[in-house]
Amino acid sequence: MTSGFKWDEWTTSFNDSRNDVVKMSRSSDWIKYVLDLPMAHAPGTYVTYNSGTSNLLSGIITKTTGQSAKDFTRDNFFSFMEINDWNWDNRPDGVSIGGWGLSLRPADIVKFGQLYLKKRVWNNVQVIPRSWIEEPTMAYNQITLQCDYGYLWCRYRNNMGYQNTAGIIFASGRGNQFIWMLPKHNAVVVCTAWNDGHTSMESILWEYILRALDTGTK
Repeated sequence: MTSGFKWDEWTTSFNDSRNDVVKMSRSSDWIKYVLDLPMAHAPGTYVTYNSGTSNLLSGIITKTTGQSAKDFTRDNFFSFMEINDWNWDNRPDGVSIGGWGLSLRPADIVKFGQLYLKKRVWNNVQVIPRSWIEEPTMAYNQITLQCDYGYLWCRYRNNMGYQNTAGIIFASGRGNQFIWMLPKHNAVVVCTAWNDGHTSMESILWEYILRALDTGTK
């Protein structure tokens, strides 16, 4: 998210032809669309959410491994995690969509958070290098006043009105979809509710889930 490309997917809706996500989606070659963008900032100096660079990452996986990100993930990740019921959309050129398009059951999404808490080990197999735990926590860039962002994970910067948010790492998606990792409680919380533009699901985490965990109530 610090590539420096001139990219805007926030000031207009995803139905607006001026939105870069829409323009990329309508182009014949998504990767070329992103690489042809002008630079707005020196790389590494400015943070803006960019779904296009996630598509570049998918293309890099395909170029490097000879597999789509979908197939590479199936063989090297989902197979170890016993995740069998899922879908990941591919472009007609065979490149998996990098910014969206992956569908999983909530029970399997929980496994992502559990893998993080278990230091990337699942059933005694080191599924992901342990360095991918430490490195993101040192590579964050501030993306809002509330959270930092790095390696596609977020970390809360302040207490958000609740005193025990320190150390919480999370992944978020459109419509208030979340994976929250709570190391203090050795717990994972997943929300897949579509609640776009309405009550923040984070308030449920602050006001109910964390308070219940802290007090030991159910």
